[in-house]
Amino acid sequence: MTKQITTKEPELLVDDHNGIYIAQVFCQTFAAYITNMDEVKEDFDICLLGPDNEHYFDAWAGLMDNVEFTNDKGEKYSVGNLGEGGDLWAIPEGYDFENEDY
Repeated sequence: MTKQITTKEPELLVDDHNGIYIAQVFCQTFAAYITNMDEVKEDFDICLLGPDNEHYFDAWAGLMDNVEFTNDKGEKYSVGNLGEGGDLWAIPEGYDFENEDY
């Protein structure tokens, strides 16, 4: 089986200047692009509450491990960080990370 490489580039979703609020901003802004909301609803709702909730960071980790995300065209993406930075990216399925400097 050959791995399909995409020519699409990662898209910045939430930049790291949001700090501990990245999860909350992501949920407030991109809910419509989560295709498995039924599966991640509990973690999503906790993240919407913000970092004052004692389960916020655990819920964010759970959301990132399980979220299924698409763009306006229905193309699948993963959601996460690239490199050492704290920015949150939509990463196209099949994206080749070689020689990237994020």
